[in-house]
Amino acid sequence: MKGSYAQIIASTSKRAIAITVIAQNSSSGAPYAIDIATGGAGSEVVLIGNILLRIEDTLGDARTASFPVLIPAGTRIAARCQERDHTGATVAVGVALIEDDA
Repeated sequence: MKGSYAQIIASTSKRAIAITVIAQNSSSGAPYAIDIATGGAGSEVVLIGNILLRIEDTLGDARTASFPVLIPAGTRIAARCQERDHTGATVAVGVALIEDDA
């Protein structure tokens, strides 16, 4: 079961043309399924679903995945995750946006 959404960005400052998702583990060795969503708290809509990242056995290990997506300025971005083997495990998730210079 996926956890609750956690806000990553309250409001994007510019339109983005791509997103890189960065995930870092707090427990070791299991694959994580991460959803990136947009929209207000409680009404999030999945933008990129089930990003599968296997984070290795070293605590603090990080993985990235990039996606070409359009995200309007002023958009709230949130994430949630599911981890296969460890109940209550957490993952630190961040994003880097590639902003549209046009």
